[in-house]
Amino acid sequence: MNIINKPELKSFRHKAVETLLIAVGTMALKLVLIGFTLALWGFSFHYVVDRLFAPDALDTTVRMLSFLMVFALISFVIMLTWAKYNIFWYAKRDRRQAPPPLTPQMLAVFYNTDLTCITTAAACKIGTVDVIDNQLVFCDNEVCFPIKEMGKRS
Repeated sequence: MNIINKPELKSFRHKAVETLLIAVGTMALKLVLIGFTLALWGFSFHYVVDRLFAPDALDTTVRMLSFLMVFALISFVIMLTWAKYNIFWYAKRDRRQAPPPLTPQMLAVFYNTDLTCITTAAACKIGTVDVIDNQLVFCDNEVCFPIKEMGKRS
């Protein structure tokens, strides 16, 4: 059985009911997921606090926290050194810059036509490119001129 999806054939009432059901379902799902996530965080927090700060595990907790501090400090120094190295070698280079704008002379060479034709085409508000007698011709409401093959020199 094919399903025809034509939203323009649905009535306003059908669209409104569909949108309302989707919104209510999404909000209910989000509330359930948020509540479930908060409950898991709460249970996990209490479990970790009970295990870490128990009187018999206090010594291992202090050693673990000191190891993590040293590890974080070493990681920070490595990343900082790498960032400074990249800035030293690559910051002065001209990369990721926009190319220079095209000049009318460059366009005239590319389209293999006269500079006056390019300036006329740039000045007109509306123009079309048509094929007349197997040749590209640019026309606006006043003048038409030929465009030779793009990118080829005669």
